[in-house]
Amino acid sequence: MIVEYSQLTSLRTLYSNKKIVLFKGSFDLFHYAHLQLLKRLSKLGDIFIVEIKTDIDIKNKKGKNRPIIGERERAEIVDNIKCVDYVIIANEQKNTKLVDEIIKSFPEEKNKLLRDGYLIENLHPDIVCTTNEVPVPKGITELCEKLNIKVEVCQQMGGIHTSDIIRKIKEN
Repeated sequence: MIVEYSQLTSLRTLYSNKKIVLFKGSFDLFHYAHLQLLKRLSKLGDIFIVEIKTDIDIKNKKGKNRPIIGERERAEIVDNIKCVDYVIIANEQKNTKLVDEIIKSFPEEKNKLLRDGYLIENLHPDIVCTTNEVPVPKGITELCEKLNIKVEVCQQMGGIHTSDIIRKIKEN
């Protein structure tokens, strides 16, 4: 199910006795390595929530020709993966007292803290996952420490990236 930021607190309440796992990714051109990674991460807890990066985030990181698939469509693709319980698009920036406090120490991470920090604080997952290729920002790590949330760094499956697939297609 695709959820909105306004539903975060009610999800934590609904699953108060369950272990919630949160993972953020682009999933622009969903492929087999994505599926394997999601299956593996879903086994870390009882409820698996995937945060989808926005089109703007992907364009800023990967260039003007990306994303290939829009955020709503990517959210729908991931939502239809059997091991994923909920999907949220990381498209809101909101503030909390704790996030404000951490921004003072990490002002360069303000946008990520306002978006991801708010989500993490209100969902309060038991585990926040990342791959070894995308380090968790220091401000998010500090937030997780203050909230007693485990940060799990997982090995990327097979080293396959969407950019590699696109490059191979262009070569042929």
